[in-house]
Amino acid sequence: MINIVIDGFNLIHKCPMLKKKLYQSKELAIASLLESMRQYSERFPSYKITLYIDGIKSEQLLNSNKIDLFFSGKDLLADDLIKKHIAEKHKIFELTVVSSDTEVFNFARVHACKVCTSEEFLRQLFPPEKSVNPPRNSSSIKSEKPNCSRKNFNEFLDIFENNPL
Repeated sequence: MINIVIDGFNLIHKCPMLKKKLYQSKELAIASLLESMRQYSERFPSYKITLYIDGIKSEQLLNSNKIDLFFSGKDLLADDLIKKHIAEKHKIFELTVVSSDTEVFNFARVHACKVCTSEEFLRQLFPPEKSVNPPRNSSSIKSEKPNCSRKNFNEFLDIFENNPL
């Protein structure tokens, strides 16, 4: 199963259609993003999607059965929750992280996650032509993984997780 972790507002700000809705209301932009993600999950039913949003959940927003939706609350940023998710689950699951935020993107790469910019993911979310087949590689997302063994990677993490630069 492919696990996709998405920086919601980063994605909204990179999409002109969603950004325009954000100027109307936060709830409208998030609801539109959720609907787009629901359609995406129907095209790729084996994908597990986790969406992180800054702020507090509005009562008007409905959860989707196929998408895990988390709000950061008023004291945290979605970026913090995404990094916590990566740190806790990168050894258990193969994660693909979607964000153009440099800090989130680099944190995901250091933890051997596949990474995808929001702009790249938007091309998958809103393809120019309707395609029900995923692209050539196993995930529909361009991936970047370090070229090292799992053993070497885990040794690297043991050294640097406890001693950040």
